[in-house]
Amino acid sequence: MKHEAELEQELQAYLDFFVHIGEQDLSALPALVAQHTSTDFRFIDPFNSLQGQEAFCKLLDKTRRDVRSPSFEILAITTLNETDSERNWVIKWRFRGKVPVLETMDVTGFSEILQDRHTGLIHSHHDYWDASVHFYGRLPLIGPVLRWIANKASV
Repeated sequence: MKHEAELEQELQAYLDFFVHIGEQDLSALPALVAQHTSTDFRFIDPFNSLQGQEAFCKLLDKTRRDVRSPSFEILAITTLNETDSERNWVIKWRFRGKVPVLETMDVTGFSEILQDRHTGLIHSHHDYWDASVHFYGRLPLIGPVLRWIANKASV
């Protein structure tokens, strides 16, 4: 089992891929995430649900191509819980960038990251953020409809 400092260091190396997404070499990512085990790496966000290192690297590469001036800022890191086999991290972050159609995007969200305590590898990353407000609600055609529906549903 890895020491706490080692786990934190490996988590930080993983988070650095997001903080420095524009200039990171993605070939180093496989050393940080699980593969070919019973807990292959899994990533989920409001737009994606994928499994495996290769699919995740493709997603990060697409993000780098589609988003101009991407910026991730880590606002807080805490441990939610841990067992003998894994550590459950919660990361609060802020993402900014320029995307097609919407132009600017500025989103604060949370990630739940599961890390194997024996290997230090990340085996799950689940992002939570409100896509209805920060993305769909800002689209030219459906945004006004979604805002109208939200107003009708609110108290």
